[in-house]
This record gives sequence, C-alpha cells and structure tokens, in this order.
Amino acid sequence: MKVLDIKFDSIPLKCGICHSEILNSSKIYNSEILFIPFCYECEKTFDKDDKELLLSILAKYGGYFGMFSYEKYSLIDDLDYILKENIIINDQEDLEKINIRLLHNALLHGISIQEYILKLELMI
Repeated sequence: MKVLDIKFDSIPLKCGICHSEILNSSKIYNSEILFIPFCYECEKTFDKDDKELLLSILAKYGGYFGMFSYEKYSLIDDLDYILKENIIINDQEDLEKINIRLLHNALLHGISIQEYILKLELMI
C-alpha cells in the first residue's frame, strides 16, 4: 500500500472502511485497485486482500465496517431472513450472491471476514 499526499480543505476525509475521520495526512493509505483512502487503524487491522474486498463490497453496496451494533447481528437470523424471500437457488452464482449479501451485512455489523468465515464453518 502506498501513502497518499492529500491536501485537506474544508471537507473532512473519511476512511473508506470504517468511516472514521482521517486527521493526520501522513496516515492516509490507498487501495492498490480502487482510489479509496483508508485510515492507519484499518491498515493495521486488515491484511491486503481483506482491505481490497472490504473496500469493493462497501463501495458497491454502501455503508461502512461497524456501522451497526455487533451484538444485534445473527448470521443465522440473517440467512433465515434472506431464504424467506423465496430466492430460487439454481446454481453456484445464486449461492455466491447470497454469500456476498450475508458478508456485506456482517461487515456492516463489525464482523471481520475471518470471523464471518468461522461463523459459516460452525453452521455447516
């Protein structure tokens, strides 16, 4: 990851992952794929691949990591809710869409990608 040199104006710069305000211009990092900045804490917390996945999903579907309460999220309840929508699952692509939707919801509740995978494995 490279450090960006951005001049601050009146608009505060926010992390593309956690939405915290980036106050120190020497601590701004940027994705190698997307032109979305992220903060020093997210740089330390997530590995390279996770940062790219987080930024991609959050840019496409909206929100930010930890936007909602962690305690109020249940992967099982979320999956049950999605399946009650009578989604027809015909192939691998349909399963991947459900997986992305579940992952996005988990990220919004502050569940890391590794924790999400562990929760899925426990469900199997």
